[in-house]
Amino acid sequence: MATHHHADQSQPSSPHMEPSFPGTSPTTSLKAIRLISRRSFQAGCGDTIGSMVAADNADGRHDNPSSTEFLSSSLTTSRRRVLPTTKDASNTMNRLLVSMVGHTGNSTVDDYKDDENGRSAAPFAPHLFSSNTADAFSQHDDKSIRSSTQSLILSSRTSYSKLFTDGWIVRALGQIPSIALIGIFHLMIGVPFGVSYFPMQWTSSTSESTFLDLDGDLPHGDFPVPGKEAFGIRLFLFSTMIGQIIFTFFSGFPNPIGLQMVENIGFTKELAAVAISHQGYGIDAMATLMVMFGLASLLVGVVFYLLGRFRLGKIVYFFPTHVLIGLIGGIGILLCKTGLEVTIADAISISHLIQSWRLWTVILGLEASLRVLEWITSDSRGKPKFALLSPIFFCMITPLFYLTLLIFRVPVSAAEDSGYFFPPMVQTQDSDVRGNFGTPWDVWKVIDFSKVSWVAIVDSFPTMVALILFSLIHVPINIPAFALSTKVDVDMNQELIAHGYSNMLAGFCCGLQNYMAYTQSVLYDKSGGTGRISGLAVAAVTGCLFFVGPSLATYIPRCMAGTLLLHVGIDLFLEGVYDSFKKFDWLEYCGIWLIVVVMSFCGMEAAMVAGGVAAVSTYAVQNVAYLSPIRGVMPATTLRSSHWNRSRASESILENPTEGRSRILVVQLQGHLFFGNMASFTERIHALLKPAKQVSGRDNMPPIIEDGSLSPLVLVLDCSLVLGIDSSAAHAIVKLKEIILKQYNIRPIIFVSGSEEGFPTEYNLRDQLSGPSKKKEDSRPSPTEASPLLATQTLHPTDCLVCDSLDLALMEAEDAIIARHSQDLVCEDNLLFVAPQKKEVLTLEEEQNECISCLKDISPQQMSENDAAILFSHFKREAYKQDDLVWVQGDESNSVKLVVSGQLIAELENEAGTTELVTAHNIVGELGLVNGDARMSTLRVTSQEAILYSMSREAFEELMDTHPRVARYIDLICVKFLALRVQHVSNRIFETRCLPI
Repeated sequence: MATHHHADQSQPSSPHMEPSFPGTSPTTSLKAIRLISRRSFQAGCGDTIGSMVAADNADGRHDNPSSTEFLSSSLTTSRRRVLPTTKDASNTMNRLLVSMVGHTGNSTVDDYKDDENGRSAAPFAPHLFSSNTADAFSQHDDKSIRSSTQSLILSSRTSYSKLFTDGWIVRALGQIPSIALIGIFHLMIGVPFGVSYFPMQWTSSTSESTFLDLDGDLPHGDFPVPGKEAFGIRLFLFSTMIGQIIFTFFSGFPNPIGLQMVENIGFTKELAAVAISHQGYGIDAMATLMVMFGLASLLVGVVFYLLGRFRLGKIVYFFPTHVLIGLIGGIGILLCKTGLEVTIADAISISHLIQSWRLWTVILGLEASLRVLEWITSDSRGKPKFALLSPIFFCMITPLFYLTLLIFRVPVSAAEDSGYFFPPMVQTQDSDVRGNFGTPWDVWKVIDFSKVSWVAIVDSFPTMVALILFSLIHVPINIPAFALSTKVDVDMNQELIAHGYSNMLAGFCCGLQNYMAYTQSVLYDKSGGTGRISGLAVAAVTGCLFFVGPSLATYIPRCMAGTLLLHVGIDLFLEGVYDSFKKFDWLEYCGIWLIVVVMSFCGMEAAMVAGGVAAVSTYAVQNVAYLSPIRGVMPATTLRSSHWNRSRASESILENPTEGRSRILVVQLQGHLFFGNMASFTERIHALLKPAKQVSGRDNMPPIIEDGSLSPLVLVLDCSLVLGIDSSAAHAIVKLKEIILKQYNIRPIIFVSGSEEGFPTEYNLRDQLSGPSKKKEDSRPSPTEASPLLATQTLHPTDCLVCDSLDLALMEAEDAIIARHSQDLVCEDNLLFVAPQKKEVLTLEEEQNECISCLKDISPQQMSENDAAILFSHFKREAYKQDDLVWVQGDESNSVKLVVSGQLIAELENEAGTTELVTAHNIVGELGLVNGDARMSTLRVTSQEAILYSMSREAFEELMDTHPRVARYIDLICVKFLALRVQHVSNRIFETRCLPI
């Protein structure tokens, strides 16, 4: 570089000569300067550099001293103007100066590196923005400017190269391999599947008769259009092309690949068999069959569209998995059979297999070779290491076949005569009808609605329904799998709508069904294919194959098509019956084999019926055998209701080990109660209630039942977890109630509906169960409308009643246990419960006495009158009106309050509808006072007025200083209510996460 600088200085300057450097022309240099000038303008200093270039152009000189001085001063001015701006702007200017000026010394393009942020830098860059920048620029001589210009030329070369490599031309060229790869795959897949859409009895050989009988086997007939294989290949390619176009525009993926739904081959043969059974093997049957194909695709598209339009994409996941697995295994058997038929060019029979053993043994050898290669190249877990092994193997079959013919000197014509190749796709003139065909438009020329058998179409509806259901399997599998592979978040409903459009369009054109193929889409993505234009190019290539593909197929040996079909069929069969082994229970696995066997011998429709039978049978047996209607049984020893402020006498009765809560038996039901499991349910109830033994030596003890607990006095049947009750089960429950009352003498029987709407059944079960107990309800004080918690309570029901929740049922059961000893205690407890609604006005002295009595009852330990008086002396009276807020969630916990009269409600603001009633003779706020946490709920008055007594934190701290023993009662009350909440029955409905304390 230095040598060139000296050479430039030694030469005289010509007024009209551009600076010349090795490997550059004057025109290139000028274009490079102009390009950098435009870029400089975009960077914020284009006025300065542009002025420089304009001056040079006007003078016709580009290396004179005035231009040098102008460049130096302009750059200095630009620096001064940019320097006060942000750091990013300075970095931009720095990179601009590096590109334009370069550096002095022997530097090359390699000296220009990218920094850690990907920005272009140069060795001299740090000094550009120093305090002496102006002086540094003023010292540049002609040698520096020539060096700078040379660096500019090198930079311009890099810019042009980057513009080319990053341009759309290169990106477009980069898509060609992926497009070509998908085109090859479409042809490779289209040949074996395209020649398999029609029964083998519909032969492509020419004959004068409509029906033939070959070797005494099934009747055969000529295909009404010349080139059955070409016809099928074009059906495949047309449906694939339609799907590719629609998915390119409507799919959320940037690189989807559409494909004809090749798994539906079994259904196409079934539809063809229906058409042949009505109209024979002539052109009329062909017209009917094409209408069937179009109608089936149209119906599939409508179903896909409706599922996506109404956002019902998840409905496809409700199909029983084992039924789908069975269908997959059955499809595998059909594909294996089709592969053999394509190979021997005839229907499978013992005589045909014997005659054509040279043909089908080839595909068996190829399949065995591929399986060995897959086994050798698999990892320790049995997973394939090379995903493209199978595609490459199938692509190599054709050249290897020709190589084998060459090695053994077998003429291609001899191989064609022996049946190793597909017949030539040429037009024959054997009949007038066939002479009218032989073009790519035969797919639509055969359609003549005047020849369509609508009776045959009606008969094909069961097959179409099965085809629709089977078509829904693939999309929920392919779309999430491809989204996971490409890390693209797409909307399932949008993809369903796209599938609806593609299939409806294919149906209007009498084409076959299509879908987004997972394997081809992943291959296309991995090979770099992406973008809408690239997707349309794939569709264009597929369209070209529509015209030339059948001609190319004549050069493909049958063994390639047969091996591909056989390999895919074996994979599907193994997925159905081998991979699913020990992943399903024995009943579901037997259903899988049932579907596979039925499909193999009886066809698709019978397989769908077998799948429905397997699904219903599995559901019924599993509900009867595996899901017991009884979830659990327990005595109420450790259960607590919301009735926390009972008197000490009542609590002593409930805590009695032989006469208290231990004599309440809670039976929790679950699931669906129907005729199938009611027999086991009633047997289980009888086994629970029947006394198992009497405690020896203690005749006064009640008998022991099956689970080891004492025989119950009260039975609670909880239906909170029941999902549904049919009429047979409802009648059985009513009958069971009568048997329990008469045979076991248990009263009361309390049923829990689980909701205010009642039991989950159309049968009026509530009235049938609670009718006899209504006569007893007048013995209990009736609560007012302001207390909905008491709306369903009775004093001591003697027969049966229904409660909305297990909490209310447990209150009733506790009342029944207490009433056996003293009905007055029950009245007293419930008077406490209805105290908020008392109309009489208490005097101040009566209020204080009631507060002292309440504190003594609430305390878990015996409290003397003196201690209660000392504790109460630190409380102050507060009066509230309806809807007054006592505190708000998040407030500071600075007091504890005793409710004397009125009713309050605690609400959780962060949870919808979570509330709890606070009635009189209850204490609230004790936990926040003890541990200092903020209020966890909002407390609001619901009654017309409420009287509360409050102890502030200051009063509590004073009490701890003066009477610590009395202050400890607040701690004990806090622990008591925490224990009651932990042991509350609502914590034990679904699962027991908290053990009783």
